[in-house]
Amino acid sequence: MTTRLGRYGFAVVPEPRTSSPPAAPKIPQSAQIAPGSKISARRLAEGDARTFRALDGLVSRNIIVGVPAAFAPNCDAHPPGYIRNYEQFRARGVSDIFVVALNDAFVMDAWKRHLAPEGTAVHFVSDTDGSFVADLGLLYHDAPLRSVRAKRFVILMEDTQVQYVAVEDDPCAITCTSADALLAYLDGRVGRYVRETGVQFEAIPS
Repeated sequence: MTTRLGRYGFAVVPEPRTSSPPAAPKIPQSAQIAPGSKISARRLAEGDARTFRALDGLVSRNIIVGVPAAFAPNCDAHPPGYIRNYEQFRARGVSDIFVVALNDAFVMDAWKRHLAPEGTAVHFVSDTDGSFVADLGLLYHDAPLRSVRAKRFVILMEDTQVQYVAVEDDPCAITCTSADALLAYLDGRVGRYVRETGVQFEAIPS
């Protein structure tokens, strides 16, 4: 390996050449969470990363929306439905809505301000190392980008227990995890919603 002098006279050692970028880290994960399960106890950072949320300690009815990546074009279209329908969910007994991705808290906060410049009560929380989503069994390996991401999912909780889970087969799609689909579930009109939209629910819990 040879060196050369850089612009300011310092020796510059060239980066070793590799045939491909490094592979994404492997994160062990649990089996996919199902209705009746308890939520993970891990804490998630919010805002300036000085605030932490422990979703296993929530009471009443709450929603967790998982997205592959903040600012990704498809993901930009997902949380707005929950932001726009926040009061509709509140009217159906939902206390809080949490959007989670494997981005850091500062990115999630910037994304929240980008999607809701007027402000929103929806929480955008960070699972930087993927441990929370791994506990849910909802990680996937994005081969083209050589990264680990959250699948696109929505979880409805009653106190600390999972009541309902929907996961997209295609992480770029927004069908059974949309705000409209979850409102249909809460209203007991899933059959009608399926007939009208063609959206297929992986499971329709009683």
